[in-house]
Amino acid sequence: MDGLDKVLKKAIKENDGATIFGYEVPDPFRFGVAGFDDKGNVTSLVEKPKKGTEKSKYAVIGLYFYDNTVCEVAKKLKPSDRGELEITDLNKVYLEKKRLKITLLDKEFMWIDAGTFDSLLDAGNTIRGKEEEIGSKIASPEMTAYDLGYVDKGDVEKWLKQFKENEYFQTVKLNCGNNELKEEPKSDKIQVLYDKLNPGKPWKKSS
Repeated sequence: MDGLDKVLKKAIKENDGATIFGYEVPDPFRFGVAGFDDKGNVTSLVEKPKKGTEKSKYAVIGLYFYDNTVCEVAKKLKPSDRGELEITDLNKVYLEKKRLKITLLDKEFMWIDAGTFDSLLDAGNTIRGKEEEIGSKIASPEMTAYDLGYVDKGDVEKWLKQFKENEYFQTVKLNCGNNELKEEPKSDKIQVLYDKLNPGKPWKKSS
């Protein structure tokens, strides 16, 4: 998380137009592929290029930073043959203006394809296994906002009151500094996390 945090902050600071992110894959022809120079300037964007014609092995992943002109640029886009406004077309506008950069993510980071039935299943199993290993949730908006100081414990608690106290929300609550649970821990790992935060204090229903 610390490594990705630094990469994202650096990309935001240096962004002058638009920034896309690339991850090296063994089968780039299955993805949108970016060609780029040694300074990170994007020179081409090709959606699912013919095998053997790829300009690089870096797939463009679904993470983008734009400057404050992006809304005006997007308003001028035309729907594709699929009847949709395409993010690739938006990026190509910045490419034509020579204002599109790429940040490469190395193997320190994990990016998982979820574009097929099998890869979606693999992605879900991988994330579940990692969450069980670390005893927390991956990419929880509430926990990230709390860790970065954008919200406090009270903000999180107010938001959580809108929902049933399931395993996810129990995890968020405990990781955001609220050690109290209104309902019995929903799983063994929630019990472990509760015990870690409340040594010697068995769970009992809040009054």
